[in-house]
Amino acid sequence: MTDHSADRLALTMPPARLSSQDGSEIDAAAAFATIWRQRRLIIASISICLVSAIFYLAIATPKYAGLTTLMIDTRRIQLFQQAQDSVTPDPVIDSAVVESQVEALRSERLAANVIQAFKLDTDPEFIGEEPDPAVAVLIKGYSTLISLFSGAESSADPAFERMRSALAAYGKALTVKRVGTSYVIEISFKSKDRAKAARIANGIAEIYIRDQTDFRINLIREAGRWLEGRIAELRTEAGRAETAVQNFRSENNLIDANGKSVTDQQLSELTTQLASVRSDMAQARAKLSRIKEVTEGRAGDASNVTDTLKNEIITRIRQQYVDTQKREVEWSSRYGENHIAAVNLRAEMRQLERAIQDELGRIAKTYESDYEIARSREEALYSALDQLYREVNTGRQAQVKLRELESSATSYRALHDSFMQRYLQAAQQQSSPMTESRIVGRAQPPKEKASPKTLLILAGAIGAGAIFGLGGAFFRETLDRRIRTSPDSEAATGVPCLGVMPLVHGDDIVRSPLNQSASPGHAAFRVPLLRHALDAPFSQFAEALRSVKVCVDARSSRDQHRGHVIGIVSTIPSEGKTTVAVNLALITAATGRKVLLVDGDLRNPALTRSLQTSPTHGLINVLLGELKLEDATQRELQTGLTILPVIPGNRASHSNEVISSFAMHEFLEKMRDQFDYIVVDLPPIGPIVDARAAADLMDEFVLVVGWGATPMQTVKRALLGAPGIKRALIGHLLNRVDLKAYRDFESDGSFYYSPEQWERYGGKAA
Repeated sequence: MTDHSADRLALTMPPARLSSQDGSEIDAAAAFATIWRQRRLIIASISICLVSAIFYLAIATPKYAGLTTLMIDTRRIQLFQQAQDSVTPDPVIDSAVVESQVEALRSERLAANVIQAFKLDTDPEFIGEEPDPAVAVLIKGYSTLISLFSGAESSADPAFERMRSALAAYGKALTVKRVGTSYVIEISFKSKDRAKAARIANGIAEIYIRDQTDFRINLIREAGRWLEGRIAELRTEAGRAETAVQNFRSENNLIDANGKSVTDQQLSELTTQLASVRSDMAQARAKLSRIKEVTEGRAGDASNVTDTLKNEIITRIRQQYVDTQKREVEWSSRYGENHIAAVNLRAEMRQLERAIQDELGRIAKTYESDYEIARSREEALYSALDQLYREVNTGRQAQVKLRELESSATSYRALHDSFMQRYLQAAQQQSSPMTESRIVGRAQPPKEKASPKTLLILAGAIGAGAIFGLGGAFFRETLDRRIRTSPDSEAATGVPCLGVMPLVHGDDIVRSPLNQSASPGHAAFRVPLLRHALDAPFSQFAEALRSVKVCVDARSSRDQHRGHVIGIVSTIPSEGKTTVAVNLALITAATGRKVLLVDGDLRNPALTRSLQTSPTHGLINVLLGELKLEDATQRELQTGLTILPVIPGNRASHSNEVISSFAMHEFLEKMRDQFDYIVVDLPPIGPIVDARAAADLMDEFVLVVGWGATPMQTVKRALLGAPGIKRALIGHLLNRVDLKAYRDFESDGSFYYSPEQWERYGGKAA
């Protein structure tokens, strides 16, 4: 990167005091330093706000707040019915309902009721004092004029205007808020009178509850009136519907019996009989089939089926048969099968078998007769059902119409009964109305004022003053681009700060007896400050100049045989470059070195004007060869410093050509052989081009920067336009530094300039 690019980069660097060391924005230390530097502004801002707050507290009229507590009761007792059956059911209490109650308490309608109840529209606290007649006329005229220009109609009703004023004052005095997330609402009202504040706060709650009660009564009354009319209508409609049902039954012969029509009952009875007949016929058929199986011999011996038939005659015959069979077996086994008794017994058994068969035949005929009778009954029932079904189909349309009429009559009767029940409930609610709100805490005359709050206002004033003060402090710091610290100057110049030269006050200047009027050829200064480094060698002022000399000696150590040319420059006028040049030359000459001090400011030779003896010859005469050096110079007696002035009042129009001429070059080359140091006091590099023109003639440059006077951008731009000076610049000096204020700006480097540290080495702190 070239020097020119580096200069441009330096132009964009922020002030060192506004950035932290790592390049970030303002850190805590920098912010605290800013606050400390601007403490007077911050303290003044806080003081102004605090005095204003105290003045306000002194003239403000105290107001007292009455506090009434209202609760939305979610467990209201139901005396006559459940909530879901109520004519005006209770709303579900949630956050929205509570907030709605809060807004209702703030409503203008309720405010108007309270104002009328307490006659606040005639209270001077709420409508203001009556103005003088002349003032009233002026106000009326002003209102008329405003209405003419704005097109709005002005109210001529004094009562209306008083009410509007009272409403505005009432709204400012009233505070309604919900307590947390509970169902409790606080009503606060401010007034100059303690008792009035409590009375109005309680009145607001009472009027609000009374308003809710009246609203509920009116709502129930309106509902009752509507129910009365609706009940009469429903009673008429129900009577008409029931009459229509009875007429339709008579016209269509639809007679009811036990809640059913005759046809339906007959159909039900025939269906039941048919089922019974079918059961009997199935039983007769089964018996007939069984008896036929027995008689036809398909079921085996008839004597073995008596248990199945369950016939008493057959049962007796079979018992006789069994007994006879036992005797036959006994006789046959005892006397043989051919015994007459055995043969007779077998004959008797055969007769018993024939008797069983005869009885079975008779039973079969009986079963067959029963079966025929059951079948005949079934056919008759089927015939009756067919006839009944034909009758049912014929009257089906009438049944449908009848059901419609019955349904309509039932609906009208049910509605009538329901509305009658609600009408009774409305009458009960009207006689005992209840609301969701109740007062849980009544306001008492307050002991302490509610406003203005002294501690809050004082704390707010201090806070506001601190905010304004801090804002103003940082704003001033942001706008202040003047060089205040060595990091600022190093950022602006790009070279190190060689020293900080304190501001020397008149009481600190040592007036040396050697600095008196001198004879021709001997130098003495009109201003004692020009030899302060010599008269106060242990001061911080002198130490800063020694730092410059050390730096110059370090740069010139490679060429010990020739003198070194040092250019002293500043950015703008009045930064003290002449003071630095003279004191640097004197303190260097005091070490025994041969030093030549040249006044190179041809346009404004401040060095020459500071001499007590006005010279008649100077640098121009030497450059023109009109005089030798020793004829044009003056010599300081104490140090032997040689001073080459410029003839005052003899300004050159092209001073830059003179200072950079070949003759000047030749002159300085000769002086290198005669002197160890040649210190040249050059013009400022900002407004004058002379120093830039003579840049190649100088070995080193020292830049003098006025502390708290020179803007950083000015120094940057001046060096950017003087690349020759920039290349040869070995460092800079901060001049006229107020060390007490400097310690506020630079918290790190200021430690070296503290009085305690300096006085340890016998020096005198500036």
